[in-house]
Amino acid sequence: MTKLRTKETSLPAVVPDVPATQSEEPHPHQLLDRAARATMARMTGGVSPHSIYGAWIDWALHYARSPGRQLELLERAQRSAIKLANYAAATAQDKGGDAPFSPKPYDRRFNDAAWNTPPFNLWKQGFLAVQDWWDAATDDMPGLEHKDAERMRFQMRQALDLISPSNFPWSNPEIINETRKRAGRNLTEGAMHLSEDIVQTLLQTHKPPPEGYQIGKDLACTK
Repeated sequence: MTKLRTKETSLPAVVPDVPATQSEEPHPHQLLDRAARATMARMTGGVSPHSIYGAWIDWALHYARSPGRQLELLERAQRSAIKLANYAAATAQDKGGDAPFSPKPYDRRFNDAAWNTPPFNLWKQGFLAVQDWWDAATDDMPGLEHKDAERMRFQMRQALDLISPSNFPWSNPEIINETRKRAGRNLTEGAMHLSEDIVQTLLQTHKPPPEGYQIGKDLACTK
């Protein structure tokens, strides 16, 4: 028991002692939650899906209440479609002409001259047009947190890179030429590398650095 003096009187007031809260052991079902989170972390490489959804929701809500931005992006899409149509017509008539869209300065996927010949040039320009639209769509908006706009831009860039024509054997002229030269052996080797990457991702294993390479100097350290 603890004795305190009240403000009204000088008599001591008796206050019962509050027992300390004892830590309860976790419920057995929490192990299931831990296993589920560990599995999700292994599948996403440690990236929380909640942060991804949060950025999408923040952007989508601000975009939904911004009719001016919607009209701006609609007009941009229309202009891009007209540019692509004019470029396709000029290409079909062998008139040439400047391409309406250019890759980023750091983007070297389309450096090969074969990307400027039909039909690869049309696929390239279509991809760059979509990339240009999403760059504009993920610019800052009033009320939208800058970090969420940057996350959206990064996520869309990654998603677009997955469907880039340079990523598919039948739409990449460099892969087609290499496949012709090597009689398809490059595709077999690529499939083997893909299976190895999937296994390493699931098992969280790492290959030793190649001969002549040092971690932290030639290769990035992930620890």
